[in-house]
Amino acid sequence: MIPFKKKSSVKFPTIDTPFTSKNLVVKKTDIAVVSQKPSEISSSLTSKIFVLFQAGVHFVVKIVTLTALMCTVFGCFAMFILWKYGRSLPDYLFLQNYNPAIITHIYDRTGNLIHELAKERRIYTHLSDMPIHLVKAFISAEDKNFYSHCGIDFQSLIKATILNTLRCRWKFGPIGGSTITQQVAKIFLIGNEHSFSRKIKEAILAIRLESALSKDKILELYLNQIYLGLGSYGVTIAAQSYFNKQIRDLTLAESAFLASRPKAPSHQKTNYKKALCRRNWVLKQMLQNKAISRMECKISQTMPLPRYDHSSMYRLQNNTYYIETARKELIRFFGEKDTYSIGLEATLTIHPQIQKIADDALKYALEKYDERHGWRGPIKHIDINSMLNWAEILKNMKIPNLNITPAVVLSSSPTIQVGLPNKKIKNLVANVFANDYKSIKNGDVVFVKKVNGKWELTQIPEVTGGIAVLDANTGEILGLSGGYSFHINQFNCATQALRQPGSAFKPFVYLAALENGLTKDSILVERPISMQVSGRVYTPHNYNKSVYGGPMSLSMGLTKSRNVFTVILADKIGMNKITQLAQTLGIADYIPNEICVSLGSSETTVLKLAGAYASIFNGGYSVKPKLFLNISHRFGTQSVVIPQNEHKKVVRDTSVDQMKHMLERCITHGTGKDLAYLSTTLPIKIYGKTGTSNDFKDAWFVCCVELASERSQRCGLLTKGKPLIFVAFMGFPVPKSLGPHETGSRVAIPAAEYFITTLCS
Repeated sequence: MIPFKKKSSVKFPTIDTPFTSKNLVVKKTDIAVVSQKPSEISSSLTSKIFVLFQAGVHFVVKIVTLTALMCTVFGCFAMFILWKYGRSLPDYLFLQNYNPAIITHIYDRTGNLIHELAKERRIYTHLSDMPIHLVKAFISAEDKNFYSHCGIDFQSLIKATILNTLRCRWKFGPIGGSTITQQVAKIFLIGNEHSFSRKIKEAILAIRLESALSKDKILELYLNQIYLGLGSYGVTIAAQSYFNKQIRDLTLAESAFLASRPKAPSHQKTNYKKALCRRNWVLKQMLQNKAISRMECKISQTMPLPRYDHSSMYRLQNNTYYIETARKELIRFFGEKDTYSIGLEATLTIHPQIQKIADDALKYALEKYDERHGWRGPIKHIDINSMLNWAEILKNMKIPNLNITPAVVLSSSPTIQVGLPNKKIKNLVANVFANDYKSIKNGDVVFVKKVNGKWELTQIPEVTGGIAVLDANTGEILGLSGGYSFHINQFNCATQALRQPGSAFKPFVYLAALENGLTKDSILVERPISMQVSGRVYTPHNYNKSVYGGPMSLSMGLTKSRNVFTVILADKIGMNKITQLAQTLGIADYIPNEICVSLGSSETTVLKLAGAYASIFNGGYSVKPKLFLNISHRFGTQSVVIPQNEHKKVVRDTSVDQMKHMLERCITHGTGKDLAYLSTTLPIKIYGKTGTSNDFKDAWFVCCVELASERSQRCGLLTKGKPLIFVAFMGFPVPKSLGPHETGSRVAIPAAEYFITTLCS
């Protein structure tokens, strides 16, 4: 018989008993459950569920409380940020109807673009007119999530923050996380200040912009405003600057290149490889964003960077005298702000070929005078033995837009050897300054120029001058040159220099006489005279002081440019009639009724004198020199009314005919006879008058050139029915004597001779 065993006294863990190694003797816990009653099992489960539920509730309450607290703190912080930084933000609603400043274009009469006026070079283009691959290139490069974020791309912002922290780039070019919307806020409203407050303001404005403007409008503003290098603002101007293309003609590779510019807007020539890598990176981003195919990416990456010659663009930025005159006139018409912002399209009367001839003629005459008066010596002296690199010194001597080069004398015997900025050594040949070569020493810095493949000594003239060329019929300015070089001296001697015209004023004395009943054959007696002028005795003299002509005609008096005869004539007809006619013709706004004015003592400008002479050769009609053919607003939507010539008849036909005859004799038999040969060798007629002020301070020559034969339709640039007025003045910037016998016929006529021969060739 098997003995009876008592129940084990081992206690099994219950739901309220913690599990330990001591009480966990039996692993089959089901025995304990089986041993319990059903009611006990139900109570235990209920208790367990209640405890779990109670713990869950406590946990949820804690989470909700913590979240609410954090939201409250964050909300208060956000309200504080908005209160501090958002209350003084600039108004952004103007961007809904934004009209950017647009370039003013200046053209010559043939339609060639010759200059631009703008604070920022920009042409505004609507997004719909931009090629789609250009738009996708900028989005891929700058803000791939542009069409999905609210103005701030938190994903990119967090990524940039982590990378900047891990790579320690906060102080050294940190990676940016700004969206296109933020960049628009920065460009238009905030500025480029590097500060934490600026970034907060930028973010606030970005969110506000997203609510006020459409995505397309924001993108359009960005693409038209962003700076892309080479002085180009916006993609349209950048396309012209880098590729000489219209924006619609850009290729995918070119679009990607422009999209790479905002991060590095410097010209690609500064670092070709870096620019190429940046362009290819943009293409890769477009591929990743599925904006282009793999094949398009591969082909575009093999394309070279642009190598377009930008010299033509830079030439537009090199002001000349006539462009500066046009700029000032536009500002006078429209004000400075509108001139640089409303996109004017201004066409000048300037004829490009005639303008170049006028520039060259003035330089030629100034150099001829300068050569007659000898070389003035070296610019400076350096010790070539102690200077390690004299070429660097020469390179720093910038001489813009002049056909001359600084050089240093390395050897002065037996021939003069000079070193050029490119370190090449050249021999100087003898020229007009050859007699001065013996004074040259080693180490002298001089100017040289290349003539017919050989180098010779030269210098920049100290004397200056101005030339104006007008269409006599219309008053249109075909050429205007105000000095030897605009980059050396911006003062325009053709429009700004008030100088005494001397004998060049005399034709208006004789014209007034013709208008008041005298003829070219009328006789007056030239004799010594004296008269009271402003409380003193005035005694005029001729160039040859002791010679008087006696009885002579008006024609002879003007041909010989007799001073005393002219004063007698002026006294006979009255100075008030002379000054009134001169003012009507536009020589000056006011001319005093003094007898000495008849000899050209009242000041005028080259341009005004040219306009007055035009009345003699257009049938007696008054004209004002005219610089603009047309001016219109941007996009050609509105024409601008500019002052027009009235063409009022002011001189009788008989007076005009007689005066032309007298001025023609001044060329054939008078002080302008050095040009008489041109009338026999060319099918032209030349009328003119020289002028020289007291003590040879001012030298002038005024002439009219027209076709002589009715059968001739053209002679070079001279055409039938269009007589041209040419006026040249030369003198020192601060008036002083040009030297003994340096008259208008000797100083200024060479400019006219150069001009006429080149014009008719």
